[in-house]
Amino acid sequence: MHTPGPWFYKLHIPDGSADGVYQILDKNDVIAILDPNDTLAYGERNGELEANAQLITAAPELLEALKTAIHYIPQQGDSDLDAYEIALAAIAKAEGR
Repeated sequence: MHTPGPWFYKLHIPDGSADGVYQILDKNDVIAILDPNDTLAYGERNGELEANAQLITAAPELLEALKTAIHYIPQQGDSDLDAYEIALAAIAKAEGR
């Protein structure tokens, strides 16, 4: 189970540092950090790191919205990309299944 939302982010610049990190937080704790000096985030620039923080903080609401919307998506479509199956796969991925 993930940390319940809502989540938010803030730019944190430690004392004596030229670089800041984006902290992803719930109402009480830091739940993730996006650090431009981390090898996983290397090359993040021109707002990409902040955009990633924005997307991450939207995740709990997006998951709940998709869980609601799936009840209104037809279960069989005419296209090769069945929206219902795509939605189910996204929910399963978000829930670690």
